[in-house]
Amino acid sequence: MQRLCDSEKLARLKEGRLPGYDLWQYDRASKRFVSEGEDKTGSPQFLILQESPLYFWKPIIPDEIRELLGRQFVLDKEFLAYRQVPERCVFNDLDAFYVPLSTCRDYLRPGPNIRVYKKSHEGSQQEEATSTP
Repeated sequence: MQRLCDSEKLARLKEGRLPGYDLWQYDRASKRFVSEGEDKTGSPQFLILQESPLYFWKPIIPDEIRELLGRQFVLDKEFLAYRQVPERCVFNDLDAFYVPLSTCRDYLRPGPNIRVYKKSHEGSQQEEATSTP
């Protein structure tokens, strides 16, 4: 994902256009958001989280991000690969497309579930109130 975003940003810069986004990442060690090596204050406008049925690719969402989701964000878009964890599905561990090797009744499409959360109006107001001296 990072390489794709970086290549898109580079292509836009070569064309003389602004990238159109500021990619933030969460640094678990410092418990802060970072963009291009610099700490960011507050929280981003969007959070994009993925959920995978593959045992070796289970992203762990830190508790502080789950808490932030509950306080400041609402679900904006959802791209589902499955509605519930597929049972009896066999996957190739080396397949980056998550294509099941056997028929899976509950599987809608290859890939992980992706959820896009948008900062709520209340979340923006909370952040402004806490950042005011």
